[in-house]
Amino acid sequence: MQVTSLWQTARTPKARSGAWARWLLRAVWLGLTPLALAALCQHFLLPSAYEAQGPLSALMWRFGNEQPLLVFVGLFVAFSTLLRYWQRYLPGLSAAAARRNESPRAREHWSSLLGVAIAVVATLAVRSSVLEPYRVLTGSMLPMLEPGDWLLANKLAYGYHLPLLSTRFAVRAPKRGDVIAFNTPPDAGAGLPERLVKRVVGLPGDRIHVRNGYLWINNWPVPSCEAGIYAYLSADSGVRGRLVVEFLENQAYLTVFFPGGEPFPGYVVKPGEVFVLGDNRDNSSDSRAWNNHSGAGLPLESIEGRVSMVLLGSARDGSVNWQKVLRRLRPALRSEGMDMTAVQNEIDRCLQNRPSETTPPKPW
Repeated sequence: MQVTSLWQTARTPKARSGAWARWLLRAVWLGLTPLALAALCQHFLLPSAYEAQGPLSALMWRFGNEQPLLVFVGLFVAFSTLLRYWQRYLPGLSAAAARRNESPRAREHWSSLLGVAIAVVATLAVRSSVLEPYRVLTGSMLPMLEPGDWLLANKLAYGYHLPLLSTRFAVRAPKRGDVIAFNTPPDAGAGLPERLVKRVVGLPGDRIHVRNGYLWINNWPVPSCEAGIYAYLSADSGVRGRLVVEFLENQAYLTVFFPGGEPFPGYVVKPGEVFVLGDNRDNSSDSRAWNNHSGAGLPLESIEGRVSMVLLGSARDGSVNWQKVLRRLRPALRSEGMDMTAVQNEIDRCLQNRPSETTPPKPW
C-alpha cells in the first residue's frame, strides 16, 4: 500500500513539474553556465597577437591560436567539473544534492577525473575521424577565406578515418569546386605549411590550363563574371586585383587576379588525384607551382576533408572576429572598416545571372 502511494505521488502533475524544474536547473548550472564561462574566458582572457608581450602571454596566445577547440573543451570541462563538485552550494541544486546523500569526496574526485578523460578522448576521436578544425595560414584563398580563419572540415566527405589512427578506407574523389583541407604533398616545394586549404578544379582525365588568369578545363572556359576591384591589406600582406565570380558545377565562388598574369600551359590530371587552385590566383602555391612549376596533382590519399564552414573568423589584428563564427562558405565580402555595399551588389548581380552551363565537357 505504501509503495503504491509513493508511485501514485510520483506520477502527479506537481511531482512531474518539480522533476522538470530540477532537470532544467541542472542543465543551466552544469551545462549552459560552464559553456558561457568557457566562451567568456576564451574571448577576454586569452591575449591577442598584439597583447602577447611576455613569454607566458606569448605561449598562451600561441596555444589558444593554434588549438582553439581544445582550449574551449578544456575550459568547459574544467568549469563543469568545478560546478558539479560545488553543486551542493548552488541555488536550486543544494537541496537535491543533500537528499541524494552525495558520495564521499574521494569518489567524486575519481568521477571528475574520469569525466575529463572521457571528454578528452571523445574530442580526439571526433577530431581524427569526423570533424577537425584547420587554420588558414596564408592569403592564398582570399577573398572568401582570410589568414587566421579557423575552418571546420568534414572528414567523412571523402572516406572514413579510423579513430585516433591515420588509416583511411573507402576513399572517394571530391567534386569540382569543393574546398578541401589536405596534407602538403612532397613535390609541392619547401617552406610550405604541413597542411593547406585549396579548391578542387580538376578531376582525373581533365586537362587544366590558365589563360590571362582565367581557368580552362578540357579546352572549355569556366564561366565567370567580373564584380569590380578587390583590395585587402593586413600587417603581413596586401592584395589588389579584379574580383571575379566563377561558376563550376554547383558552386559559385569568388576569385581575385589581374588579367594578363603568368599563364599555365596545361596539365592532364592523372588517375587517383585532383588538381587544386587557390582563389587568390596571383598568390597561391598550388598544383600549378608544384613539381618545379611543371604542374602536379594532389593524391586522393592526402585529402583530409571537405571545408564548408568558417568555425571561427579572424580579424586583421589577430583577434577573433565574432561576425564570422559558424559561417558557411558563400560568395560574400565582409571587410573591416570599409563599405563593400557596391561590390557586393555586383556580386549579387553575377549570382542572379548564373550561366546555364557550368559543367565542363568530358575529357577528349
